[in-house]
Amino acid sequence: MEIAYALEHPVKLELSLQVRGFTVLLGESGVGKTSLLKAIAGLIPARGQPFAGLRAEARRVGYLPQHLGPVSPPAGLAERGLSAGPPAPPGP
Repeated sequence: MEIAYALEHPVKLELSLQVRGFTVLLGESGVGKTSLLKAIAGLIPARGQPFAGLRAEARRVGYLPQHLGPVSPPAGLAERGLSAGPPAPPGP
């Protein structure tokens, strides 16, 4: 998969990558790793491929932040755009 993105905010970033198989994104603090992942997921404005012009919900990519804060499923997850799956059946 080819990934090419340009961001202006929160960091100025322009890159083009060829991604094959399992890929790791490494870099120093503040260079734009999280911003790139958010842009690919459609959570911040950016120009690029793939997924250009698609709403975040239509993209086949997910983003799970390291710190969600307190979550009370399923409403807390839904507010964050995450899915908790079907509810468990009632116990005895």
